[in-house]
Amino acid sequence: MPKTAVKTPLVELPYAMGLIHDLSAPQAVSLGAAAEQPIPAPPASVAAPNTEWPMVLNDEIGDCTLAGEIHVEQAGALIVDEPWEYPGDSVVETEYFDLTGGADTGLLLTQVLQPWHTTGLFGAKNGGFASVHPYDTTLLKQAIWIFGNLYIGVNLPAIAQQQFKPDGSGVWELTNTPADYDIAGGHCVVPVAYSIDGVRAVTWGGTVLITWAWWFMYVSQVYTVVPSRFVEKGGDSRGFNLATINHYLPRV
Repeated sequence: MPKTAVKTPLVELPYAMGLIHDLSAPQAVSLGAAAEQPIPAPPASVAAPNTEWPMVLNDEIGDCTLAGEIHVEQAGALIVDEPWEYPGDSVVETEYFDLTGGADTGLLLTQVLQPWHTTGLFGAKNGGFASVHPYDTTLLKQAIWIFGNLYIGVNLPAIAQQQFKPDGSGVWELTNTPADYDIAGGHCVVPVAYSIDGVRAVTWGGTVLITWAWWFMYVSQVYTVVPSRFVEKGGDSRGFNLATINHYLPRV
């Protein structure tokens, strides 16, 4: 870890967060606007990959955006049945503080997306990314189905840390109490599945079910990413080859 790193949690809560909200327009063309041909209707549900998800130090430092990168690449490898190995806490920590300039400040989503695409992170370059409107549920589902992920920013209420359960049984849902308005800070998570009940996202070494009502209240930024393994394998193994995927993706 660099000597200048300040390793202090952003808030006094069980887990760290670390997303800096970008109040400007999305830094990528919308998935829907970029599509050169109609995107097929998504299935009623998509199941989450069956695996263990690393914490990626996000219980100690505000590197949720890098944890999100790790989880996108992990999910992509699982979808195409390719081996994947966590790069390790020390490597993640070094990369995080390199990107922040040495302090535990958190990062914008685009501060991870851009270098991940151009020079690569942890030995992998994503195959491109697009923004997705947070309220377009059809497009959100299409992105999870085709790309295997969403890469999102949320305004996280403090109670969400209590609602999260490491075993995956937790639900981020509205409480209809003043706790819904007690925002702890920004957080990045990675939805990898959906059903009639909501969206299942990876965070803090596990998954959490996000109800649609909660989603509409707190999700502020949404991107979807082509994992590096999809590029290597020439498609997503769910019926979309890379050429078709590229028809849906803006040039970045």
